[in-house]
Amino acid sequence: MKDALRLSETQAPANYPGILKWTVARRVAAFRCAPENRSLVIKIASTFVSGFSETITSGDSGASIRHVQGNNEEFFKPFYVEGAALALAASRALPVFKASEGPSDLLYHLPQFKHVVYAGWGWWNAFMLRPTRRFQNSVNATDIFSALTIDGTAFARAFLFARPPYFDLRIPPVSNAKKRLWVQGYGRALWFLTTANASVIERQRKRVGNELSADLDAGLGLAAGFAGMVSPASSFPGTIRANKSAYLQGYAFGLTARAMSTPATFSGWLLSLPPGEKQHAQRFVSRCLVEPRAITDCPTNVYTGWQDKLRGDFQHDEMP
Repeated sequence: MKDALRLSETQAPANYPGILKWTVARRVAAFRCAPENRSLVIKIASTFVSGFSETITSGDSGASIRHVQGNNEEFFKPFYVEGAALALAASRALPVFKASEGPSDLLYHLPQFKHVVYAGWGWWNAFMLRPTRRFQNSVNATDIFSALTIDGTAFARAFLFARPPYFDLRIPPVSNAKKRLWVQGYGRALWFLTTANASVIERQRKRVGNELSADLDAGLGLAAGFAGMVSPASSFPGTIRANKSAYLQGYAFGLTARAMSTPATFSGWLLSLPPGEKQHAQRFVSRCLVEPRAITDCPTNVYTGWQDKLRGDFQHDEMP
């Protein structure tokens, strides 16, 4: 499969959309996601591919930005932006693009989508033979959310290359903070790959070890909150025997990113919840909106340190 999907500056850009569309469709068919999530996963994947394909074909970030601003299907907008971010990250290696700033154009014009822009940026690293060598270039020293490029790289590697039925993924030899972000991206991918199989998730929790297992749960929580928009009272964390505080931290991050990028969708979802669950969801988001004020360290360290603080806060939360 890796040989079938090798996007690089040596290939004709016109071939990229077809290659990615074929690969994603084939991969999704092999996923072990829960039956009730399959149609959602297919739609998310196809929207991501559309964002990539239309941006790589037009060679114009402005066209993608206008598409997002004018599209009324709000729930799926973030996945289009994520695909566009991949295309624009690739643009630095391609002479056909009108813009040379890569995903920075999206960050400037669509700041509410910054989480998925950085994640999409990370997808480009996943196509490299040694993706970790590119981490330093994609982490912005002034924005802690640029750490999500590492999460995005791991997500893409698992989404595209981890083989069923267990979807094992190697953890690269990088710093501890980067390992944590890698495992979070892997956990996020597992929500798409195998939410129907708690035993696979338990296997992966053991594979990553005690030091990183909570980060796997945080990634699962992020996907459940952002892509799945499951209720605070969902049985999912209990089914997978997740670390509660880590899962809730990821879940809260997912809900916060959803509230920022698609506020109408988030508001409608809140209205559908019973009062107790609604209050929990609002409290989760309000905590995550208070970001670290100053960056005095590497963004990856600041980001994971912030996560640890929130996990401590969520340790005593009682779910509705």
